[in-house]
Amino acid sequence: MSSIPGPKVRKDNPDRHVFCEEAIEEAFQNVAILAEAAGWDGDEVATALVNLADHHIMTRAVNVETDQLIDRIRLGRRNSDGD
Repeated sequence: MSSIPGPKVRKDNPDRHVFCEEAIEEAFQNVAILAEAAGWDGDEVATALVNLADHHIMTRAVNVETDQLIDRIRLGRRNSDGD
């Protein structure tokens, strides 16, 4: 598997997600090919990839919420230390 190229456009580019898809497509396809070669059928592989993507999105969202909560707790501690 070759390396995944980095972004060539700024984060505010409306097509950046499309460029990301193009950049990771080969690696994604390779994972599917390897899974099928190991004996998993195509529907199982497709379902697993969708579920993994969904879990990745949920994990990122929960991590953001956790980081925000930690920041609020730290801010509260700093404010209470000055009392």
